[in-house]
Amino acid sequence: ATGGINVMPGDAGNPEKRNELLGYSGTDVTTSADLGLGCGNPLIAAKLKLGEVVVDLGSGAGMDCFIAGKQVGPTGRVIGIDM
Repeated sequence: ATGGINVMPGDAGNPEKRNELLGYSGTDVTTSADLGLGCGNPLIAAKLKLGEVVVDLGSGAGMDCFIAGKQVGPTGRVIGIDM
């Protein structure tokens, strides 16, 4: 299926297009940490600031952790937890 409710567009299998659809900047994504298994972009709603502490439950390979680390900077902390 292409498009529609609960269906990603046909080109969502393309990592660059998928990340763009989810609101990630191409320069922020660590390719080796992008497993393509996420369910959205939590960083849009988080509006992280320098010095904050972030806990990512179900972090997978850590794609959002790497991006969050850039946003909270050297005075912040990011903790990724996965099984």
